[in-house]
Amino acid sequence: MVLYIYTFGSKNFEAGQKVYLSKDILDAKIDVIAELRLIRPVTEKEAKDSFFFSNATRDETLAIAQKKGLKPVLQYFNYGINVSKLKGAGSAAVGTFIDKKIMTFKTPNGELGKTVFYIIKPYPNIIDNNISNIEVPKGYKLADDLMYVFCSNATDSETLNSTK
Repeated sequence: MVLYIYTFGSKNFEAGQKVYLSKDILDAKIDVIAELRLIRPVTEKEAKDSFFFSNATRDETLAIAQKKGLKPVLQYFNYGINVSKLKGAGSAAVGTFIDKKIMTFKTPNGELGKTVFYIIKPYPNIIDNNISNIEVPKGYKLADDLMYVFCSNATDSETLNSTK
């Protein structure tokens, strides 16, 4: 199913092309749309070199970093698209396209899923950083400054004017 979505159910953006929120998302009357960020396990070197940890926290982080099989995962984070800011700007554009990938994500209730995401460089003026209290789990850190958007939530054409 995920491969079908990747091949037939998602747009083929060009690098640098604008990505817009879909009309369905804008019509949902949601103030802030939570999006996902990629987190990755801290490396042993990072755990050992960090001056920001207490000794107990450093030891705990190092123990997590030494575990085998930990992988990057997408997780909801204190990061999202502020719909009021979009409407104030007069466009549903949320950022520029970087890539499209099938990725694993963690749902708000902790279950893992896999689907297609557009990886975008978000426009900073439409971001609201105060949408939840979910924190990066111990032993993990943010992998990048990109935003990962469900392909069903985005499109390649302006949608804001059609929501009136």
